[in-house]
Amino acid sequence: GGTSGWHSHSGIVVIAVKSGELTRYDKKFCATTFGAGETFVEHGDHPVLVRNEGAEPAVIYSVYVLPDASLRRIDEPNPGCPVQ
Repeated sequence: GGTSGWHSHSGIVVIAVKSGELTRYDKKFCATTFGAGETFVEHGDHPVLVRNEGAEPAVIYSVYVLPDASLRRIDEPNPGCPVQ
C-alpha cells in the first residue's frame, strides 16, 4: 500500500524491481505495473506516482543519474488523477 506521492526528477532514475510489484501512474493517469525482474525509467519533469498495489512488499534497486544530488526528488502536485 506504499506510495511515492507525485514527484519528478532532475535527471534519470532507473528502477529495478527485485520482488513484489509496483504500479506507476503518469500525468495522463496511465497505469503500468512492473513485477520482479522488470525495470523502468523515470526522467525529467514528467510527474509520476508509484504505488505498491500488490499483496506483498516490493523491493527495488534505484540508480540515479543527476546533475545535482540535492535534486533527487522534486515533489509535484497531483495533476488531477484520482490516485494518491
